[in-house]
Amino acid sequence: MIERLSRRVSTKPYIESSELRRLPDSTGEAIYGIVMMGNCTLCNSACLRLLGYSDPVELIGKHMHKIMHHTRPDGTPYPSDECRIYLAFRGGEGSHVDDEVVWRADGTSFPVEYWSYPIRDQNVLIGAVVTFVDITERKRAEHALQQSAEMFRQLMENIREIFFLVAPDPPKMVYVSPAYEEVAGRPRLELYDRADAWIDSVYPQDRCHVRSVFEQAMQGVTTAMEYRFSRPDGSVRWIHARSFPVQDSQGNLRRIVGIAEDITDRKRTLEEMDAAKAAAEAANRAKSEFLANKSHEIRTPMNGIIGMTELLLDTELTPEHAEYLQMVKSSADSLLTIINDILDFSEIESGKLQLDATTFDLRKRLEDVIKGLAIKARSKGLELLLTVHPGIPASMVGDPTRLSQVLTNLVGNALKFTDRGEVVVEVRKEVESDNFATLHFSVGDTGIGIPLEKQQMIFDEFSQADSSTTRRFGGTGLGLAISKRLVGMMGGQIWLESEVGRGSTFHFTVSLELGP
Repeated sequence: MIERLSRRVSTKPYIESSELRRLPDSTGEAIYGIVMMGNCTLCNSACLRLLGYSDPVELIGKHMHKIMHHTRPDGTPYPSDECRIYLAFRGGEGSHVDDEVVWRADGTSFPVEYWSYPIRDQNVLIGAVVTFVDITERKRAEHALQQSAEMFRQLMENIREIFFLVAPDPPKMVYVSPAYEEVAGRPRLELYDRADAWIDSVYPQDRCHVRSVFEQAMQGVTTAMEYRFSRPDGSVRWIHARSFPVQDSQGNLRRIVGIAEDITDRKRTLEEMDAAKAAAEAANRAKSEFLANKSHEIRTPMNGIIGMTELLLDTELTPEHAEYLQMVKSSADSLLTIINDILDFSEIESGKLQLDATTFDLRKRLEDVIKGLAIKARSKGLELLLTVHPGIPASMVGDPTRLSQVLTNLVGNALKFTDRGEVVVEVRKEVESDNFATLHFSVGDTGIGIPLEKQQMIFDEFSQADSSTTRRFGGTGLGLAISKRLVGMMGGQIWLESEVGRGSTFHFTVSLELGP
């Protein structure tokens, strides 16, 4: 056959016969020729290599279907009279197939894409030339692509969020997941006909906003928005939607990828939580207002008990009776302190506590606080020191009672939690301008210290650094919370520095008007 092919092209003198014979071996495609009976008349080196043969004599004259095409991909026999190659060329036609396999000499198979071309001599059909290529890698890639597409399909069909793809110019819905029908209550097919059919589901009052954001998305802008879907059954669903531009290698906008989530239940939960929070805050305010309103009624009896006890202590008593009354007074004083803390905090929470604005001598006020706590310091063998740095104005305008309360709380705590060493109170001026001065107070001790992880919580109401603290030292856990609120009302801040076993230093600032 190769001789016949050579004779048919020999009219072109610039192609030598020997060169023509070398042409089949110069291609990477496998080529073989067959006569009408199906026997091989020629084969190139690629055909030998792919089929696992080393010499043309192993194929020349052999029936090619029986050698390489005898079994279908599923392993069943493949009769030659059903082979699409033979059916085609015997009918004088060519064929193209890409879903069959051929078999190697070692009994293994591989997928191929092949073409057959009928050969005629003087208009008489005498055989065919067949070419084929190994498409194993292509099939593997196609299989991987199919698996990826199947995984994508399964994911998109089972997630509750709406996933969509939009082509930008002109806007056209490329894909929308089935979740759209569940959320919107409308068929998703309508979106393929009109990309803006999505707007039909949007709550009327939200449509203008959604259109505006949609137009931004079509310009390649990353977007996020919340709006409502109005379903055909009259129900309303809240949607949180996001979109992201997808560009090609040249930076041109190719797709808009989006995801829309039904957040109705989340919205409802948040609303219920807000309502519950508002109700709790209202109840807490009512409680605080009640206690604030009853502060006089609660304090008056306690002051009466303490006052009468002090009068009795001034009378002639037996040592035993005096001891008993002193215990009563001490307990009453402690109870009054606790009641005062609770009532003060309730007044602050209810908004009833108002700061006074009176002129006072700052140094004298500080000395009075220290003198009032000096007895407790001496009883524990502690040194209590006060340092007022230069530049502190003598006369200030503010609420001296509340300033004293903050200092008393901090110094009292320092004495309570310090067994040996000293407590040092310092005050310095930080800023003075526009007839106001910002003062910086510090109260340092050599006590037990506070762990780092507990340093923030001690400013919360009813909190102490350790539950054992309450049992050992007593207290309501309100002193620092009250101090924080009072300092904030005086335009300042409160913080601390502490190390376990080495003591603590509490700092706070207040802004006070300069006195006359």
